[in-house]
Amino acid sequence: MLEITHDIRIANVRLRSFSAIEINKSIEQLSGTCVIELPAMLQNLPYNIEGKVKRGDIATVSLGYDGKNRQEFTGYLRAISPNTPMRLEFEDSMFLLRKQVKNKSYTNVDISTLIKDIVNQIGGFTFNISVQGIRFEKYVIRDQTAYQVLEKLKQDTNINIFCVGTELNAHLLYTQKTGEVNFYTHNNMRKDTNLQYVRADQVNISITAIGKTKNRNKIEKTVGTLGGDNKVMRFPDISDPATLQKLAEESLKRYSYDGYRGEIKTWGHSTVAVGNTAKIVNELYPQQNGSYYVIAVKVEVKGGQVGFCKTASLGLKVS
Repeated sequence: MLEITHDIRIANVRLRSFSAIEINKSIEQLSGTCVIELPAMLQNLPYNIEGKVKRGDIATVSLGYDGKNRQEFTGYLRAISPNTPMRLEFEDSMFLLRKQVKNKSYTNVDISTLIKDIVNQIGGFTFNISVQGIRFEKYVIRDQTAYQVLEKLKQDTNINIFCVGTELNAHLLYTQKTGEVNFYTHNNMRKDTNLQYVRADQVNISITAIGKTKNRNKIEKTVGTLGGDNKVMRFPDISDPATLQKLAEESLKRYSYDGYRGEIKTWGHSTVAVGNTAKIVNELYPQQNGSYYVIAVKVEVKGGQVGFCKTASLGLKVS
């Protein structure tokens, strides 16, 4: 039987034991996060770590089996919760952007210029940005951190903003590909996998994107099939009709396809990551085979039935 092993370091401290670990990365969240729960006692003595680590310490979390560990998370200690169980909360390099930036008003600015200007005020980041065609006639920043500005931009435009180390990335949804991984319905999927196959003709949906002109009048663009579910997206800082149309079309892609919805649960040795193309092979119903964009991955290490588990959430069907 394989033994779950780990190598967890916070600054100069190496964690010898833990009760549970949960790591979350998602295109829907600005930050990748990690939470480690610690036991109250270790070798019959209180597990005292509060005086050894502090907010802002660099941390790495490597997990595996039988000593063959793989780095699953790197980031910074954001908070220590001294309750029982004690929780250590970590955040990736977005943690460094939780600093206030200058108040400023922009006119006719594209999103790439805006992101770079904000992040460069903090310093220490490089950029990988492939977002074109999104402009703001007016954008005002007042009493906000760089993190808050990026979070608002992400909410308003539905683009994918994330960090890889200290490289700040910004891309349209589903355009950033990070590799491929294969899943077989009767092989490397756990029994608690939650997948449902749905036909596109059963999905009757439209997307309405709403913005405002410079005179604060409402402007909207609707795409999809009318008469069914309608999802409304509000972009109060966007007045360009072409941008609204593009945002609505990008969102519609998330819902219109024949294929699987849900999440795949697999074991800890899987290399699945956000941005992967996950190929699903159904040995019983090969007509349901297909490839999907992985929008989120959760890594868990717990006792009981969970063990060392990875959960991959599916988004847009790729093929």
